Amino acid sequence: MKKIFYITTISFLMQSCVSSLSQYQTAKTLGQGNNSSTLVFQNTSEAQSAPNNETMIAYVYSRGINDKTDLALGFGAARRGIGVGTSFKRAIIEDRLSFNLPLVYKETIYDLARFEVSPSLLFTYNPEKRIKNTLNFQLIFEKYLDADLTESSFCLSHNWEFNKNKFYFYPEIGLQNYGIGTTNNILIKFGLGFSYKSIN
Repeated sequence: MKKIFYITTISFLMQSCVSSLSQYQTAKTLGQGNNSSTLVFQNTSEAQSAPNNETMIAYVYSRGINDKTDLALGFGAARRGIGVGTSFKRAIIEDRLSFNLPLVYKETIYDLARFEVSPSLLFTYNPEKRIKNTLNFQLIFEKYLDADLTESSFCLSHNWEFNKNKFYFYPEIGLQNYGIGTTNNILIKFGLGFSYKSIN
């Protein structure tokens, strides 16, 4: 029982590791042969206990393998653990709607290793504007490797894209319902992504 308690408590605050594999971007894909490097800083807290915070830093490298598909690799670190992962992004409606599928391995200081898959939809509702707005709808499914435990959650976030030449900035806010179908465990997220894009 004590181990389950630790798993539940720590997993609340480790949801942010490598979150940038799905967030801190628009629906637009990079295009074949183009690439980007993104650095993300994010803070996550429990709505029911504001002092219980977790800060994360992550790096993501993405490359366009064709005009509609991107692949990404990333890693992140927080005070209580680390995460590494990859993601597949596919355009559905050019510049406006895309599907993203991250797969992440996470491990905490308590050796609570797990795999996380989080299918996501990125919807940029004003792609023609200079400052673009993107909604991210994300389902998160986790499987722990050293315990008979699986978890699921839903995350909704919003970011703004600002750019200057090849540099892009993504302030983002989000809410996560940890435990689909419950209202007791709400995570509040806010962060900032910095991206450099090499586009031909």
